[in-house]
Parts: sequence; C-alpha cells; structure tokens
Amino acid sequence: MEWQLNIGKVFKFAAILFLVQVAVSTAVTLITGPDNLSSSGVQEYMLFMHLPVLLFSVFVFGAFASKQTEKLWLHGLVILILSESFGFVAISLLMQEVYLAPTWPFELSVLLIALIDQ
Repeated sequence: MEWQLNIGKVFKFAAILFLVQVAVSTAVTLITGPDNLSSSGVQEYMLFMHLPVLLFSVFVFGAFASKQTEKLWLHGLVILILSESFGFVAISLLMQEVYLAPTWPFELSVLLIALIDQ
C-alpha cells in the first residue's frame, strides 16, 4: 500500500479549513456576543456556534473532495488533523497554557462526521 500524499493540497486545504473555522467562529461571536453564548443553553450554543462551523467545514471538505481523485479519506484525515492541531497550538499559545475545551469530545465527533459525510 502506497501512502504518498499530495502535500501541497493538504497544507493548502488545512490552512483554508483553519481560517474558515476561525472566521465563522469570530463572526458568530461578534454577532451574538461572547456573553450571550456563555449564558445560553446547550441547544442555542450548538445551533449558533457549532452548526455554522460544521456547515462551512463540510463545504471546505466538499471543495477538496471535488479536486482530489486518489486517497480521499487519507488526505481528508490528514487535513483534519493538521487543522485541529494548528488550532490547538494557536489557542494554547494565545492563552499561554495548554487548553482543552470541555466540549472537545463533541467537537471531535462532529468533525469526524463532517469528514465521513464526504
């Protein structure tokens, strides 16, 4: 089994995925306000924070899938891992501590569903 990856596309789409997730999360936070999200219920939090990010992430993976012809699952998984790892490192550096969100199991499962949906 050959494991060669199209590294250029992987890094390009990992960066795009990260930037899209940051942009959507920032826009939602600016529209709803950080205090409103922290005081809202679980359903509202999922609807306003996770659903838009999920939809845009599916769009990015769809754009990648339309351009990639071989080893789509492997490339998609590497893109997901790179994007999430970069996000983890960026948040940890900004907060100056290692930060694991309390909702990380849910977020990981949603991202995996988005990947499998492709």
